[in-house]
Amino acid sequence: MIGGCYFADAKRLIGRRVSDPSVHSDMKLWPFKVIAGAGEKPMIGVNYKGKEKQFSTEEISSMVLTKMRKIAEAYLGSTVKNAFVTVPAYFNDSQRQASKDVGVITGLNVMRIINEPTVVAIALGLDKKATSVGEKNVLIFDLGGGTFDTTIEIDSLFEGIDFYSTITRARFEELNMNLFRKCMEPVEKCLREAKMSKITVHDVVLVGGSTRIPKVQQLLQDFFNGKDLCKNINPNEVAAYGVAVQATILSGEGNEKVQDLLLLDFTPLSLGLETAGDVMT
Repeated sequence: MIGGCYFADAKRLIGRRVSDPSVHSDMKLWPFKVIAGAGEKPMIGVNYKGKEKQFSTEEISSMVLTKMRKIAEAYLGSTVKNAFVTVPAYFNDSQRQASKDVGVITGLNVMRIINEPTVVAIALGLDKKATSVGEKNVLIFDLGGGTFDTTIEIDSLFEGIDFYSTITRARFEELNMNLFRKCMEPVEKCLREAKMSKITVHDVVLVGGSTRIPKVQQLLQDFFNGKDLCKNINPNEVAAYGVAVQATILSGEGNEKVQDLLLLDFTPLSLGLETAGDVMT
């Protein structure tokens, strides 16, 4: 909230250009203005203290990170200088660099950018370490707020008047059923690309607050033929838990629980060598 303007989905703008089709689509649904800055960089326009101001998405995100830094320092009683930043697996290089810039603006030393599914796997592995035997195939179902904001987000406060409405679960599910079903499409695609079948998946882990929606859980459970979903880790905290474990390992302060944990991250981008004739191999 800046100057009475509510912001959401800064992550969907970070590292993108205003000309990006996804940005154009999202702009129609946001209550704030998005303006093209230098190099088509998305800038958020607000009226702040009686003046028109523009903030980059990195600046908006740094405000959130600054607040979290203060909360952490108050809890720990010491200064926080270093940070690990998690990003969605699909983030490209420019989005990752922009995420790192957020830490720099905040005055933090960003030690590493890590894919969110990777740190979730760390959290799950540590949680199940005592009972698991051998290798396991884990499907991570990450459904955060960004996917559903355009459907259920409300500007509830307007000129000092609080507007509210009641909706039944049945009506909510009816309105969003097409979106819920679309959530299963990436699951099918993921299995196809991994050349795996449903029965070879040992665990299905829920990540992100939107996975708390009962209908989403039901559709996912039905997709996996009634398989129990992994709910023993808080979906809102699991990524932070995993990255905290990784930070502990790299700091050299880990105990016997994490000493033998090895992180093998992945690249979400295609890599290759340019050969004769401008061909990528």
